[in-house]
Amino acid sequence: MLIISSVIMLIIFSLSAVFTDSSVLLCVIGIIVSAAGFIFAIVCKDKLKKPLFNICSVLIAAVCLTLCLFTRSVSAEGTKLQRNELLQAVRDAAQIGDTEALKDVYTTFSEKYGETDDVLLLAADCYLNAADLIDANGEEKDKRKQYQETANTFIKRTQVKTSMNYYMTNGHYLESEPAAFVRVNNWLEAVKRYPMWDNANLMVALSLRHDGSTDYTMIQYYTDMAVRINPNNALALAYMGVVRYEMGMYDSALAYLKQAEKIGGDDIRVYSVTQCYRRLIEEAGK
Repeated sequence: MLIISSVIMLIIFSLSAVFTDSSVLLCVIGIIVSAAGFIFAIVCKDKLKKPLFNICSVLIAAVCLTLCLFTRSVSAEGTKLQRNELLQAVRDAAQIGDTEALKDVYTTFSEKYGETDDVLLLAADCYLNAADLIDANGEEKDKRKQYQETANTFIKRTQVKTSMNYYMTNGHYLESEPAAFVRVNNWLEAVKRYPMWDNANLMVALSLRHDGSTDYTMIQYYTDMAVRINPNNALALAYMGVVRYEMGMYDSALAYLKQAEKIGGDDIRVYSVTQCYRRLIEEAGK
């Protein structure tokens, strides 16, 4: 009976740790106790007197049952629910660049769960977004640089440097780098690893264009790839219009700009690009 109950509890604790909001720490202890009960049942069944064996079996079962009850308590430390709440707090701080709010939630998260890549990248995003809010040529330009370097320290501490989130955050940081090739290489590497990632293809084109490249064949190739992968990528459509405008193909450019505005006109980035270049096309036609 102890063997069967131990196996059942082992399965329950394992599934609870992965799929529920149970306390991860208590689930691990439960797994250890259940495994110990299983081993005890096999090794000691014929070695101990039956009354003593039964008492030990009851005690092990009672411990497992108690742990099972406590792991479902939302007040237990280290639950997945609490982890998700802390992660959301980090994400909220990152979105608005609130470095002060980040410090408290990041410290709390790290103490409980360690420095995970997702939180390290969110922390980097927070400092990068805070830096973006500071005028690069203003009185606080040194603070802007400090924020960017702090973001880089978080990026460097990540373990997996091949995830989409890594390329996105690293690409954001590299916008502050004077060396043009590092920005392009970041996104080329992303495209190599994720060839069907539309935004990575678009970012190769934007990085080339941002760095002053006049290789319109390459720029057009990557914008076209982004739209081919995702025909509803409004920003990619907008920049297809931009590239064709710069190549003197005004009719084609206007068609892409209108299509981009129709799909994603409520996106401020798409709206600003389409409005700017539609005016330029109108002026060029006069």
